[in-house]
Amino acid sequence: MTHIANENKKRNSNGLNLVFVFYYLCRSRHTLDDTMKHFVLSFLHQISQHLPRNQRSTVVKQFLSALLKLIRDEGRRLEILESLIHSNNIKGSVVESIFTHSWISEIWAALSSVLPVIQEEILFVIDGLDNVQQGGDFYMRLRVFIKALRLKSVQSKILLASSGSDGIGVAFHGWPCIHHDKEREGVSTQNILHQKQN
Repeated sequence: MTHIANENKKRNSNGLNLVFVFYYLCRSRHTLDDTMKHFVLSFLHQISQHLPRNQRSTVVKQFLSALLKLIRDEGRRLEILESLIHSNNIKGSVVESIFTHSWISEIWAALSSVLPVIQEEILFVIDGLDNVQQGGDFYMRLRVFIKALRLKSVQSKILLASSGSDGIGVAFHGWPCIHHDKEREGVSTQNILHQKQN
């Protein structure tokens, strides 16, 4: 999967990115909460690194601004606002501190708000989905997020990789799927996709 991500990174003659490639590997040692936290931070970080240097701090500010509007508790809103004013560092403790609160739904919704900053084609690669411990909630939120991504970007390619898992099959039911074992047995990709879609 790393090879696929690297092969699709393209630049024009001025050195500017032609494709935004997001790559994330789910690690087996992470809990469900850790996976969600690292996914969000990784996505924000990779977007900011994709942008010109003078625009990078705007990504985290846009994310925190959106989160601020979604949180209803006034005390918490002020806390996030203070963080928003003083934070420019995507890796800083300010951004990580939002995960100490029960704002998971709001965080995922706010993450979708930064998608419009990506003007290029998107390649979205996630590997090791089966490594996520009790990953049902993560799969559900990931599916919703990918739908939002595809609505905001016509030029998007999504590749999710995993070993066989009933939970993943249920979560992404109806999406085109290639079974590697069936490929090795000689069943064509087109037949597999047709069976999955029907």
